[in-house]
Parts: sequence; structure tokens; C-alpha cells
Amino acid sequence: MTTKNTIHWNELESAIGGDLLIDQTTRTMYATDASLYYIYPLAVVFPKNKEDVVQTIHFANKYQISITARTAGTSLAGQAIGNGIILDMSRYMNRIIELNANQKWVDVEPGVNLSYLNSELKKYHLQFGPETSTSSRCCIGGMVGNNSCGLHSLVVGSVRDHLISAKWILSSGKTIHLKELSKVEFEAKKNEAPTLESNIYKDLDQIIESSNFQAEVQQHYPVPTLKRRNMGYALDQISYIEEGQTKFNLCKLIAGAEGTLGIGVSFRLNLIPLFPQFKQIITISFQDLYQALNANIEILTLAPVAIELMDHHIIEAVSKLNKYELAYYFNRQSKAVLIVEIAENNIETLNLKAEELKQKIQTKYNQPNISQFKTKEDISIIWQIRKDGLGVLANLKSKKKSVTVIEDTAVLPSVLPDYIRAFNQILKQNNLECVHYAHIATGELHLRPILDLEAPSDKEKFIILSKEIALLVKKYRGSLSGEHGDGRLRSPFLSLMYSDQIINWFKQVKQSFDPNNLFNPDIILNDKLITQNLKYNLTPPLPNLKTIYRFDNAINIHDEVDKCTGSGICIRKDHNYSGMCPTYHATDDETFSTRGRANLLRKTIRTNHKDWNTDSPGLKRVLEQCLGCKACKLECPSSVDIAKLKSEFLAHYYETHRPSLRTLLVAYLPRLSRYGSIFPQVSNWISQSYRFKKLFDISKSSNIPIFSHKNTRSLLNRKPPRDYDVILYIDEFTNYFDSSLGYKTVLLLEQLGVKVYPLFLSESGRTYISKGLLHQAKKIANKNAQTIYHLNKNKSTIVGIEPSTLSVLIDENKDLVDQPSKYEIFTKQMMLVDRFILQRLQENPNLKKQLKVNNNHIFYHGHCHQKASFGIKETLSLLKLTTTHSVTMSKTGCCGMAGSFGYEEEHSQLAVAVGEKALFPAVRKQPDHTIFLASGTSCRYHITRQTSKVVLHPIEYLYSLLAK
Repeated sequence: MTTKNTIHWNELESAIGGDLLIDQTTRTMYATDASLYYIYPLAVVFPKNKEDVVQTIHFANKYQISITARTAGTSLAGQAIGNGIILDMSRYMNRIIELNANQKWVDVEPGVNLSYLNSELKKYHLQFGPETSTSSRCCIGGMVGNNSCGLHSLVVGSVRDHLISAKWILSSGKTIHLKELSKVEFEAKKNEAPTLESNIYKDLDQIIESSNFQAEVQQHYPVPTLKRRNMGYALDQISYIEEGQTKFNLCKLIAGAEGTLGIGVSFRLNLIPLFPQFKQIITISFQDLYQALNANIEILTLAPVAIELMDHHIIEAVSKLNKYELAYYFNRQSKAVLIVEIAENNIETLNLKAEELKQKIQTKYNQPNISQFKTKEDISIIWQIRKDGLGVLANLKSKKKSVTVIEDTAVLPSVLPDYIRAFNQILKQNNLECVHYAHIATGELHLRPILDLEAPSDKEKFIILSKEIALLVKKYRGSLSGEHGDGRLRSPFLSLMYSDQIINWFKQVKQSFDPNNLFNPDIILNDKLITQNLKYNLTPPLPNLKTIYRFDNAINIHDEVDKCTGSGICIRKDHNYSGMCPTYHATDDETFSTRGRANLLRKTIRTNHKDWNTDSPGLKRVLEQCLGCKACKLECPSSVDIAKLKSEFLAHYYETHRPSLRTLLVAYLPRLSRYGSIFPQVSNWISQSYRFKKLFDISKSSNIPIFSHKNTRSLLNRKPPRDYDVILYIDEFTNYFDSSLGYKTVLLLEQLGVKVYPLFLSESGRTYISKGLLHQAKKIANKNAQTIYHLNKNKSTIVGIEPSTLSVLIDENKDLVDQPSKYEIFTKQMMLVDRFILQRLQENPNLKKQLKVNNNHIFYHGHCHQKASFGIKETLSLLKLTTTHSVTMSKTGCCGMAGSFGYEEEHSQLAVAVGEKALFPAVRKQPDHTIFLASGTSCRYHITRQTSKVVLHPIEYLYSLLAK
């Protein structure tokens, strides 16, 4: 038997131009996809071209290792993981090879991202029709494997309907060209000299020509008019008729084959025109689910382009995010909401259709709550709410979660109400409830029962439910999978859906294409229990790990990590740079993504019964690459907070390991600054010296921030007033390193007629949190809480200058202090000074008149913690009051500096790479006479150093406009 130790990986490494990784960290990261399953692979290969794929196949044949092809890894049924080689096609094989806009086709490699592809095609008024909710990260290869559909499948169908041809590599390593064939061409292929390819055609011909083929297909396959169907091999989609017609195309078979029949290295896709120019969305809120199901049938007669459903579970989960103004879009108390999109080339026709739709539903269903939306912004937000549906359910504070198991069934829309009644009756008999949402227009609802898969009783229900629902789907001539595929989840139940004869034909197909069972074994042809290899099986029972933080939004630390569903929003590949996971975007290394880090954390804390198992060097390295920007908490639908988990892990690491000198220097910087600021010139000379940087592993090329000549407290040189309107929190960084900013802030507020009480907290705790010294941070949190409590009994507004330190008081401290309920009273009074000034100007028009308005263009970069904890809307509104020109916000995430990260020797280049991904180029492209502003101390330093642009804090800019 082949084992990892008997495989000579150097043979493969020398044979390919791409990457081969067999380290534990990478393999752990690729042990999961977006499904419930966990399987540890032997290796991960990133091929650069077709030759690399061929060499990997030869190597796998030699050592009898399986190959699982993968792109974004968003599969929900476990088909993107395996115990052999994971072949990740997304890193290098992601080129658009050729586009023919006149003939409406495009050739692409499997790693091309869908959103990126459509953004390129839009230039030619074309698109690839199937549009999944994971479009920002899913790739064409995975879409072919799953025969993906998407939001508009009602009018565009599935990938199978648009796959023209493919360059396909067989298990022998031979590349074949799959395309439409006439009967003559088919016969010629079949009669070629015996090869693996000719045998495939012979075997398929034998199946198709079987006397009972048509009867078996008609009796057991889903009803032909069902648009969504991806169950088993699509034998019903391949046939040829009269000679001369081109009806036989093996692309129909490989679409939906889930990587079990070979590997595609390029695909020719059919393109369609963009949807009509004019669009509207109508949301209809119902107090009864079955009304919504019946209304769907009525609305389909009006030819909409999409109808989606969200039930009350989804609505409630999304509302808890406080991310969207849900009440504006639909009734939050409704039991079900239909999202209907209509589109026409003529605005008058569109308006008439909208009125007809509203009138029809109001008359039929006693005037339900109906809202109409016409702007691009509203339409985009509504679809984003719908797309976020899967992820937000992970925020349920319960051991029971909505799980994928029977979530992909599809039946004709006309029978959907009856099917759902029978479906829910089965759930009721098992004492279960279910989430209902998604593609109601095509008869496919993502029906996710709520189960605790760590409980043996619910695992048993997991199996029972799968069988019972499979039989129900069979009764209604539906498909067990509409788009997510069979995978490890549904393959064992195909024998209930199809006859023994059809299952035997499936085996013949697999044997013909893949006689050595090389490609993705145990997918489609699989009789194993669906509870095997669940990620919840890693360690029963789970260790009760103590934490320093409170994780109030989860039952325990394990549930906090498991909030990551693997949906992959953090690894978006659409070339629109998002804030989440800046080090991933800079390196294209998925171990640096939110999903990658969560996977590594899950493995670490689930496979150790006693403590945090902090001796995992790979996990520590990966977590230390996290910038702590909190974008994951903000952007991930599941609100996975890796920054918080990183600090927790490091805190336990330092319980058994000595912190480095640099770690201690950074953590204790506020305390050291009290002494360093006494003789600033001497301190600055020491900190900039070569020996100092070498001693503390600080980048030789960086200029460490220097102490101000006088700190802010000294510049003010006054006693705090007894009566005051606002408490200004002057943090340690502003006080010691940017004292003039603190001083100007006080003067600016006084210019606005505000009585200011300067609050100097000696330490915010930010440096301790960033370095994982949480025990010390907890002490500081409690000390600061007491200070604020005694000072602010009248509950005055507390405003801050530096987002990273004020966010500690609002965010981290509430999970560190001993009396959170008492503490949170004051967090409601805290805001950034930008927002306070805006309110002051809006309340007093005379003050606004004092504001000097210029005609300069303003470029503003918002701090990560500001975005995550406060938002930047008020800052932008304030800046717009100061100029007749435009205000541009940087559409990027972290600048890369992240406090001390960019100063650290081993991280300095990565910090620059993060900034160069989008921020620095955007800064350099700004027009002359641009005023550059940034709220964060580190941001201002990093941007200035890398672009030579002078960057101010917004308060410094306002001071120049308002101060007398």
C-alpha cells in the first residue's frame, strides 16, 4: 500500500513548473471546503499549465494516489477535498485565452473567476450567463464540475447549457477535445484504433443503444422540463439523432461530473448579451410561507428574470448584523419574502410590468407588504442581502446550526407548494425545523434543517432525513441536487433515485473514463455513510478550553471558530480588492485568508484534549501574518473575527513560551514612552540607531516614529475644566508621538464652542492586544473602565482621535472587563471626533459659516478599525463640507502597516506588498493639488514613506480651515 513516506515527491517537484506543497499547514488548509467534511490530503499541487497537470496525473498513476481538482473550494457537498493530491487550478491557470465577441464565445482556463470574467466581457456587452451567489470567488472549473446555475437560471439555465467544448485530460494523460459531433463524426471516433478515448465512445454508444435506455431515462431521471438538475451522470443529456445533426457532445456529460471523469484545462463558453438595461426589484413580504410558494407560480407567468425566497430565519439572522437597513427593503416581521427582479429594454414596458405584478399579488393575497426598488444601489444591496444568507446563519448562538444535507433538492415550481408541505411534515415527525431560501423560481429551495452534528441523535437524524427526503424527491420527479452536486453528501442515495440498471451504467461511464479510479473517488459512486469524515468527528468530546476573551456570540471557542462556513468570501478572485485578508491578496496564499486561518485553528483546538496545543509552528506563523484589521469581522457574513482569535491563541502561546524582546518592546511601548518622552532627542537617536534595530529585529530601512518635542499634556499645560461638554480621549500615540494633533484637536473643539475635558489614559491596551499579551490587556481594560466610570457619571460624550485605540474601548474591552454590562453603558457615548464635529456643524449653521471652503480634491484613506467599529460615513460627510471639489475614498483595505507589523524585519516587505496591491497606486494616480488624509497614525506614516505624499489627519486639515 502506498503511504506518504514511500512516495518520492521530489520526482513530481522536478517534473512540474508549478508548486508542490506537502507541509502540514497547507494540507490542513486544504482538508476542508465549504462543506461539513474534513479529509486530510497528501499534497497540494498548483499547476502552471497543461503539462503540469499531465505530469501530476502520471505521478498519481505511478503511486496510485487520487487527484481532486479544485479552484475556489466553495463546494457544499465535499467534492473539493480528498485524501490524495489536491490540484488547485486557481493560482496560475486563470487566463482568459481568447475572446470572440462576434461569434459570442470565450476560451478560458479553469481558474478564471466568474466576476472577473464578466467584468471583462461587459466591455463587449456580453456575459457568461450562469451567475452563482459565490461569483466573487468561484471559478469556471468548479462551475463546470458542479453544473452551476445561479440567481438568473430561470432565463439562462446552467453551465451545461453554455459549455461549447473543452480540452480534457484523461487518466492516461492524453488530452482530448470534447465538442459537438454529428453521427458521422461520432462513428469515426468510436471506430478509431483502440485507445482510452475511442473506448469511451464505444462504451457510451453501447449504453445509448441499449434497448431499454430511453425507457429507463424517462422513468427514473428528473422530469425533462426541470431546469436545475445535477444528480449522477447526465446520460439523459447525451444522444444523437438523424445523421448530419450535431447532437452528441460529451461536454453535457462532464458538466456536473464533479471532477470524476478527468480534468479540464480549458473551456469554450457560449456568451449571451447583457440583461436588459432597465431593471427593478420588487420585494413581497408574506406572513405565510405557503402564500409565497403559491405567489411564485403566479409571478412566473409575468416572465421575471429572477425570483428568490428568504424565510424568517434568514431575515432574523441578517437583521442581527446591523449591516443593512432591512426595514427599508421588506417587513422584518414577515415569515417569507420574495425578491422579484424584472428587466426590460424599455422603461415604459418595465413600469407596466411592475404595476401588473403588484396589482396581481395585491388582489390575490389581500395586499401583502410590497416594496419597489429602481436604483442600482438598492438592487445591489438587496442581492447582497440574499447572497449573505448562507453565512449569516453561522451566527446563531446555538449548538444547532442550519446544515447542508438536503439543501439542494429541486422540483417543478408547479408542485413546489405540495412538495414543501410534505417536506415539512417529515421534519415535524423528526422534531426539526428548517431554513427555506433561494431559487424558488426554478423550484429549488435551499432547505437546511437545524441540527447539532456533534450529538449522536442528530447525526442519526442526518442520515434518516437524507433517505426520507430522497424518496420524496423521487415521488415528485425532482433532482436530489439542483446545483451543489452529489459529493459525499448525496452520492450514497443515488441508488434510491435511479434503477439498478442506471447505476450500472454510471459504473460503466466511470470505468471507461477513469479505469484506475484516479479522479475524485467516492464521489457519485459512493455507498459510505454520509457521517464519515465530518469535521465534527475530529475530537468527540471537545476539550473545554479556557479563554481570556468572552466569546458571547458563541457557545464556546470551538463554535467561534466553526462560524467559518468555508464560503470563501475572504478569497475573492474578482480582482476587486476587498478589505478582508490583505495579506492573502498580497501573496495569493490561501493560508493567509480568514478561511485558511480558521481551518488551521479548528484543527489545532479540535485535536487536543487538554490545552491550546500552542506548539503548532505553522499556525503561529500564519496568525502572525494577520494584520488584525478586523475586516473579516465586518465583511464576512459569519463575522469570523480572526484578529480576536489570533490574540487569544498568542495569549496561550505566551503562557508556555517566552515572548521575544521585540514583542515586549511593542507591547510595553506606552509605558516605555513615558520615560522616552522625558529626553526625546536622546530617545529618538537611540531608536533610529542600527544596533537598536538589530537588537529588536526591526527593519533597517524603516524610520521608527519619533517622540514629539513635548507631549500633548505639556502643550496644553492647563487643568481640566470642572464643567465640560465632551471628554476628549487623547491616546498614548497621539500624546507622545503626534502631540500637535492632540493639541490642535482641543483648540479646534474650543473654536466650535465646546468645553473639553482632556482624558489621558496612560495605556489603551492596543499594543498588548496586537501582540497577544491579553492578561495584561485585561488588567488595563478594568483599570480604564474604572477611570471612565468615575469620571463620566454624567454620561458625557467621549470622543477619540486615533481609531485603533478608541476601538479598544468600544470593541475588545467589552469582552475583557469583569463587569461588561456596567461598562457597555459608556461605550454608547463613544465616537470618533470626526462624527462629533459633523454633528456640531449640522446643529449650528453659524459655525458652518466659519468653515473655509476650498476647491482642492481630497483623497481619504479610512483606518481599518474605523471601518469595523465606527464606519467612515460621517468622516466623508464632514470632508465634503470643506471643498467644492470631489472627495475620494480609497477603496482598499489595510494599508499594510498595521501598527508594528510593517516595522518588523520579516514582515516589512509584505507590508509594502499589501499597500502596493491597490492603495499606493491609487494615491500616486491622484491629480495635482490633492489633499491626502488618513485617520490612522500608522497609515499616515506608511503612505508618506512609500509615495512621498504628505498625509494629514482630518483634524489637522479642519484645524487649518476653522482655527482663527
